Amino acid sequence: MKPRRFQIDTQAASRGDGGYTLIELVVVLAILAAGAALSFPRLSGTNARATVQSTAQLLATELRATRNAARVSNTTQSLTFNVASHSYQASAAARARALPSRLTASLDPSGDAIVFLPDGSSSGGVITVSDGRQAATVAVDWLTGRTVVK
Repeated sequence: MKPRRFQIDTQAASRGDGGYTLIELVVVLAILAAGAALSFPRLSGTNARATVQSTAQLLATELRATRNAARVSNTTQSLTFNVASHSYQASAAARARALPSRLTASLDPSGDAIVFLPDGSSSGGVITVSDGRQAATVAVDWLTGRTVVK
């Protein structure tokens, strides 16, 4: 069997068959730039949404810990909101925790605390965390003290 020989076509480069033209590259870059420009507005709100959701999750965790502290210590415990200082504090905690500066939190029914009783029940309420565009709610059931982030 005779080995095959490959020949390099030296005339291909002169015919223009050897690569992409500048116009083709510019068109591809324009399409990629248009795709990026269309997807950027969708991604810009992701960080704000994540901040609102993580703050709501943190509040839910604090509420659950406060409920557990009430049950374990067999005393009434509360999570108090201070609108003026933009913070909240559990009665068992040593110091208040600040909310992120861009966010606001409101408690409904209007008040400044959610109280947990030793049997696990609570005063109940809904905490709304918002940055003006995104919002998340933390609901506390008055009968069971169950906390849910919506």
